[in-house]
Amino acid sequence: YCIDQSAQAFDIFEKNIQNFKKISDKLDFVFPDMDNIEDDFFKVNLDSLTGNIFIPLNPPYGIRLQKNSNPIQLYKKIALKINEITAATKTNQNNIAGFILCPSKETWSEFIHYLKEATVETYHFTQGGLDIRVCQFFV
Repeated sequence: YCIDQSAQAFDIFEKNIQNFKKISDKLDFVFPDMDNIEDDFFKVNLDSLTGNIFIPLNPPYGIRLQKNSNPIQLYKKIALKINEITAATKTNQNNIAGFILCPSKETWSEFIHYLKEATVETYHFTQGGLDIRVCQFFV
């Protein structure tokens, strides 16, 4: 599932998927079907989620998050939502996997502190002098 509020993000996502499928077909890689849900991640209807779920997250931070918001609380809220998705889909024997980009040690720490029932691996990168943590999770 691709969940986003932006029609432009869906267009870009679809183009990227089509380009990836062209390459993956040549490599005998079977790409799974994906559904798009145009909605707020925090308001998605949990009853609509079935099958295996892949959740790639690049939350807004910095300028995109606005000056008056708290990125640490946002990452806590995201972890709690993933816990909710896990609980709601547990009876379906779904596999849930994903990753989240964390712009600071504090956001990463908050995310992994509140994420329950998941195996987590973290990779550190530097981009433009900024330290980025990519936190992979598997439920």
